[in-house]
Amino acid sequence: MNYLPGLFVYTDPVNIWITDPLGRSSGFNPETNLVVNEIPDALIFENDGNVEAAFIPAILDGTYTISMSAIEEESY
Repeated sequence: MNYLPGLFVYTDPVNIWITDPLGRSSGFNPETNLVVNEIPDALIFENDGNVEAAFIPAILDGTYTISMSAIEEESY
């Protein structure tokens, strides 16, 4: 069986913020309220300023941090 290498994260209805082992980040920065894409070749799927999904095709060895923040005031 062949698997597609990489990391895919889908988080709708919350924003996503991913930091790679080298400290580069992609997604919705909750501190600046801006969408950022510092991770090379990362694809960020944005809808009306909200990051709903991300795909990182080249995964490095090490720890990735994935954070989420609410888009609206709701129970999740």
